[in-house]
Amino acid sequence: MYYLDMFTSIAQLKEFCRRHLVVLILVALAAVEALSISFIISAKPDIFSSNQPAEERVAPEPILKISEIQGPQIDDEAAMTILAPVCSTLPAGLWVFLLIAYAALLIFNFSYTFEQAIRPQWFFELTLALLVLIAWYVWDECRTNIWFPFAIVKFGLIIFALYAYLLEKKPLEKKEQPEKTESLF
Repeated sequence: MYYLDMFTSIAQLKEFCRRHLVVLILVALAAVEALSISFIISAKPDIFSSNQPAEERVAPEPILKISEIQGPQIDDEAAMTILAPVCSTLPAGLWVFLLIAYAALLIFNFSYTFEQAIRPQWFFELTLALLVLIAWYVWDECRTNIWFPFAIVKFGLIIFALYAYLLEKKPLEKKEQPEKTESLF
């Protein structure tokens, strides 16, 4: 009896999610936006907590010293090379290009089979998003472009919400009709 109730509640939950897919996606988008804003605030607390005007605030530069020797020493350029972090990233313009390419690929993939679609497609799109996020994790070792994963998730959710909304509003008779094939003879 318990299992039967559990299966009916799962079926009801699936039906609720199917009917209100766009609303659920927009709630997920709001959650990602709140998470990204909280991450930005926690990453740079000195910007928001300082009483000085924004024009007067200057980030303190660390003084890098090899030793306290006042006489001849290694020049500044060599010392900076030794102390520089060993991480690399792609240029910001390339990250923007990858974001635009991701959005264009999503739009193309959703629109390619839109006329024949009955239920929302999501597997390839989710796989693509995960691959792009893994690529960011591998290629941005310093995590200097932290905006990129948040932008990927936001763009993906917005495009998927638009797709699900348009799919839901598609006329019912088009959803139920089988595809007609034309013969050349």
